[in-house]
Amino acid sequence: VLHYDTFLETLDLEPVHLVGHGLGGWLAADLAVFYPRRFKSLTLVTPAGLRLPDAPFTDPFRMTPEERIEALFNGRGGAYEQYLVRDGEPEDTIRAMAESVIAARLMWNPRYDYRLDHRLGRVKAPTLVIGAEDDRFVATAMAQRYAELIPGGRLETVKGPEGEPSGHVPHLEYPAQIAALIADHAAANS
Repeated sequence: VLHYDTFLETLDLEPVHLVGHGLGGWLAADLAVFYPRRFKSLTLVTPAGLRLPDAPFTDPFRMTPEERIEALFNGRGGAYEQYLVRDGEPEDTIRAMAESVIAARLMWNPRYDYRLDHRLGRVKAPTLVIGAEDDRFVATAMAQRYAELIPGGRLETVKGPEGEPSGHVPHLEYPAQIAALIADHAAANS
C-alpha cells in the first residue's frame, strides 16, 4: 500500500480510477481506506481479505497447481490454458513459485485482515464490487460483504455460461463484460 501511494505521488496521478482483483482487490481496498481522496472510483473484482466465519475458505497454499486451476475456473481450467502457460517449463514453474512467495508474505497468517471490515467505512470513492455466482477460490459471500461494508458500495454478480456458474476470474472468462462494467463505472464517476 505504501509502495502504490508513493508510485501515485511520484507520477502525480490524482485522483485515479482504481481496479483490483482477488488479493489485488484487498490491496486496492486498503489503498482506498488509507488514502480515500486519491481515487475517483474503486472497482473490486472477486476481492479477498475479509474474515467470513460462516463462509467456506479455500486455502490456496494447501492446493496443488491442478486444484488451484480447477478452483479458479470452476472446473473449466482446460479452456483457459493459454492464460496459464507463458514461457513453458521451467520458467512457468519458477514464476509460479515467486508469485506464491509474494502471496504468502502478504497473506500467510491470517488469510484476512480482521480490521478491514471496520475500516472500509473510510472509503470515499464510489465503489463497484464485481462478484461471481460460485467463487470456489474466495468465498462467494466475500464480494457481497465488501459491498455491504463500503458506504454506497454496489454489487454486480457476473453470470456464467448457461448452466455453469461464474468463478473467481471473470476478467479472463468474460473480458468484454468485465471491461464494460469497469468502463461504465469509471465513466459515471469521472
